[in-house]
Formats: sequence, C-alpha cells, structure tokens
Amino acid sequence: MEDLFWIGFVGAAIALLFAWLQRSRVMSFSEGNEKMRKIAASIREGANAYLKHQYTTVFKVFLVVFILLLIIAFGSGGKMLSQFTPFAFLTGGIWSMLAGFIGMKIATNSNARTAQAASESLNKGLRVAFSSGSVMGFTVVGLGMLDITGIDVPERPELLLLALRCARAIEDRLLRALPHTLLLRVNWPGGPLGQEGEGLMVFDAEGRLLGSNTVARQLVPRPLQAPGGDSLIQSHELLALPWSHLIEHARQRPEAPLQLPLWSGLRLLALAQAGPLLRVPVMQGSGAACQATSANAMTTPLRTSELLLIQQAMQEAHGNVTLAARNLGLSRATLYRRLASK
Repeated sequence: MEDLFWIGFVGAAIALLFAWLQRSRVMSFSEGNEKMRKIAASIREGANAYLKHQYTTVFKVFLVVFILLLIIAFGSGGKMLSQFTPFAFLTGGIWSMLAGFIGMKIATNSNARTAQAASESLNKGLRVAFSSGSVMGFTVVGLGMLDITGIDVPERPELLLLALRCARAIEDRLLRALPHTLLLRVNWPGGPLGQEGEGLMVFDAEGRLLGSNTVARQLVPRPLQAPGGDSLIQSHELLALPWSHLIEHARQRPEAPLQLPLWSGLRLLALAQAGPLLRVPVMQGSGAACQATSANAMTTPLRTSELLLIQQAMQEAHGNVTLAARNLGLSRATLYRRLASK
C-alpha cells in the first residue's frame, strides 16, 4: 500500500483537468448584450483591485509567519516544531492563494453568462451556475491533494489516540442527548463506571434499545435479526434481567453498581440511571421514616431477580424444565437445584 501514493497525484490531475474543462465550458456561453458585458467588466475590475490589495496584505503576514516558523523549527533542531512544517505552510499558502484567484476569476466571468443563460431558460441558467461553482471546488480539492500527496510524515500514535477519544466523546454525547427513559452504563467487573471507556445503552419506556456506543456493542452481544428488519431490540433480548428491575434500580439506587447477567452466562457491572423521561418518585414524610422506607425499598437482592427469571422461563415453557433450562442457558440439573431452593 505504501507504493500507491501516486494515486493521489492521479486524482489531483483528474480534479484539475475537470476544473479546466468546466471553466472552458462556462466561457463558451454568451455574456449577453453590450450593457451586461459592460457591467461584468466593471465587476471584474473591482474584483481584481480587491484581490491585489488583499494578497498584498496577506503576503506580508504570510512572510512574517513563515520566517517565525523557520526560526522555531531550525533553531530548536526540530524538537519544538518539525523542520518540515515551515515548507508545508509555504506550499499550503501558495496553493490557497492560487485557488482563491481562480475562484474569483471564474466567478466574475460567469455572473453575466449565468444571467444571460437564465434569461433563455431556467435549466440552462442552473447548468451554467453549477458548472462555474464546480470549478472552484475541484480546484481546491486538486491543489490540496497535489500539496500533501507523497509526503512521508511519521505517524504519531498520540494524535490517533486523541482522535479516537474525541470520536468516542462525540458518540457518547449524541447518545445521551436522545430522549430516553433509562441510561445503562456497563463495563466488565472491576472496570470503571461513570468514566471514559464505559459502555452506554439508552432505552425507551417500553424497554426498547434506542442506541448504544461502540463499547456497549462489544460487551453486549446482539441477537440475530432478519435481513431488512428495523424493529427495536427489547431489553430482555439482551439482558437476563427483568425490565422492571432495571427501572426500580434506576429510581432507588442510581449510583449503586448492579450485577448485570447476560444470556451468555457472563455478568457485567452496570449503573442504571433514570433518563429525562423517567420521573423519580419523591419520598414524603419525616426524615427517619423516609430513610427506613428508602432502605427497605432499595434492598433488592440479585437472588430475587434470578427467581423471577426462572419463574418467567418456566411459564413460557409451560412447565417444561428442559425447554426452560435451554432458554436460560443452564443445565437441567442446575435448574432443578434452583427450583428446589426456592
């Protein structure tokens, strides 16, 4: 793959050739009557004066910055700044000014032609306008590819890590912005919760999964769906825990870690937190009574959830222990022991 850098040069050449063809196509259209040509000439004259003044000012600043970059790069021996940076700044500035010059030229040469074409038909006017606009776009792309292609820049792992962290932060922020009833933070036992690197899953009031980030999709396996199926996945298809238990935990113990069993037999550590669509009931009464009631309500052992799952599986299997054990991912002997200990 390292020997394919020439593809960038070919792409740049194609982009610049297409821009030149589009420019020639635009220039082949009529500029209109004498009055239109006179107005267009005046616009070009003003644009040229503007470009001359702008580029004179920009060149002075550009030269000062280039000299400063040279001093920093070569004065520090490349430690503070790569010695390649000043020259990258130089070529980038030159190509940018050239692209701006070409863009201004095609804009001032196409305005009267677009007006004349639009007077003949709307379709013709739009074709001239889009063709003239594409000249600037493809010129910028072509010159940019020509500037950076083939440059051997060492890869910096810290920049790659920073980009990945930024992408994950954006993904998590967009996920939390969804209107949801329950936010589930998941990680392996011993892993951090409420910090960077955790899995996030958001559910609606019916227990349907609205979205999850990359970490959560790796931690919690998704069930297979039929091709073209767009139905939302239910929580009980992903987690071996009743939806009501998650809601109760989110209301009463949002900061307490929860053991989250999966149908594969693995367990995750999770924080179940109420979303903006879930109202947390307010306890009323005296302080001591409220604390006692809250403490009793928050005592929901995992054993109770396990028994609820077994009861639900037995009901769905109509008392068939073999089928219930298969659905729970347990052996029949294990299920008999759990039933005997109820």
